[in-house]
Amino acid sequence: MSDYSKHYKDSRWQQKRLEIMERDNWTCRSCGAKGEGVTLNVHHAYYEKGKMPWEYENDMLVTWCEKCHEFRHRSMKNIQQDCLFMDLPAFNGLWLLARFNYAKTLRALDPAVDDKLLATIAEAIVTEAYERIEREAVK
Repeated sequence: MSDYSKHYKDSRWQQKRLEIMERDNWTCRSCGAKGEGVTLNVHHAYYEKGKMPWEYENDMLVTWCEKCHEFRHRSMKNIQQDCLFMDLPAFNGLWLLARFNYAKTLRALDPAVDDKLLATIAEAIVTEAYERIEREAVK
């Protein structure tokens, strides 16, 4: 167990995650799964160094079923590998990863964020990432 993951055993996190699951009607905000046999997780839109899991605002937390949560983390790892493949500096790769994670969580929290809007957000993220790379190259 990592040092950070031990905090998920803390009663403050357990209370927070129950609040989020209740807010989300005990339903996966990604696929709509709920009920018996569905394992739910609470996902953080981002992580901040030094912040405990229960210290995040509720709108930065979302309920996903285990299947969607695992898919999300696999997808994020793929994006991370793509960042390495594109030879992005580590900072930009992590920055890009965090932005995509935020955009996907935003979609889960707000059904009005459709595929077109998400694609626009993704395009803006990639454009900004390349602009950051260019700015750093000039330094």
